[in-house]
Amino acid sequence: MLATAGRAVRAVVAVAIGTAVAAPAALAVSTTSPTVKDVTAAITLASTRVKAGAKVKGKLVLTNHSHDPVDLTITCRPLWAVVLGKGKTAPDVAFPAMCGTDRFLVKPGKTRLSFTLRATYSGCTGDGPTSPGIPRCAADGRPPPLPPGKYRAFLVASDSFPRAPPLLVRIVAP
Repeated sequence: MLATAGRAVRAVVAVAIGTAVAAPAALAVSTTSPTVKDVTAAITLASTRVKAGAKVKGKLVLTNHSHDPVDLTITCRPLWAVVLGKGKTAPDVAFPAMCGTDRFLVKPGKTRLSFTLRATYSGCTGDGPTSPGIPRCAADGRPPPLPPGKYRAFLVASDSFPRAPPLLVRIVAP
């Protein structure tokens, strides 16, 4: 992940790339309709109260409101991540520079994609100087826990992906 000085807390906590359940090949995909506008997204978590440094399981729920599969692929298969951040804007996320060409089909109804959210910083520095939003690594070399407080879980994704409203998450002391 890339960090910029404008945002103090960065936490890429779950990245699911190319792990979505595709619609069966036997389903025909319409070329004129439906479109991505027929698909909505929502983030769900097993709990919205998470201990600092802990993990919580979640699901990204894509709902196709049409009667036909919707292909979210434009040129490349879309990539997505669920990230924790403060404020009203999602933290920056850097996806790998790869272009999967397999289609990302969302069948009619609900498609649930699993992820694990971690209440830790996404990165850290070793012995060198720290910078805003990038703390020093814990003794075990891993990123440290996020400080307790109110956060939002954001869906960050490719342009062809539906948007989801952020979900409020409270990080509590371990």
